[in-house]
Amino acid sequence: MLPYKEIPDSPNNCTPSSIIARLIDGLGYRFYWATKDLNTIDLAYRPSPEAKSSFETMEHLFGLSETILNVAQNKPNVRPYRKLELDFESMRTQTLRNLKEASIEFESIENLDNHPVVFQIKETEKTYSFWHLINGQISDSIYHVGQVVSFRRTTGNPIDSKVNVFLGK
Repeated sequence: MLPYKEIPDSPNNCTPSSIIARLIDGLGYRFYWATKDLNTIDLAYRPSPEAKSSFETMEHLFGLSETILNVAQNKPNVRPYRKLELDFESMRTQTLRNLKEASIEFESIENLDNHPVVFQIKETEKTYSFWHLINGQISDSIYHVGQVVSFRRTTGNPIDSKVNVFLGK
């Protein structure tokens, strides 16, 4: 069973780590419903010839989820990015699992300062503070999930109207 059909119960304590975990849970929930029941027309849709298709946007979201997980696990993000040939369902499943695993990892972290965003390019490492993960990969993911939602509305396949992002149910 895939994670994020519903947002998990709220944590018992409000800590910096539980807030990040909850932010990722909200992202996972939105991604789950934005990508549920997408069809070939939805996946191929692009608003202009220069724009990414929904499928290409999902590939980007997959990469962002890997970076989020790597930061949670204190692993560097190796660049250039390895391009995987995944079909829609495999990519959707792995993105959701990456987000769930990252949420679980973040919940137990005591000091987020010890989890920088690290990019490794050949022999060189570039390190950024944890804050960049929030305004970078997490915010970018939320933005792109919104694109997928908008694109599927355009193709006539909107998300289930019963989805409630406020309650997470």
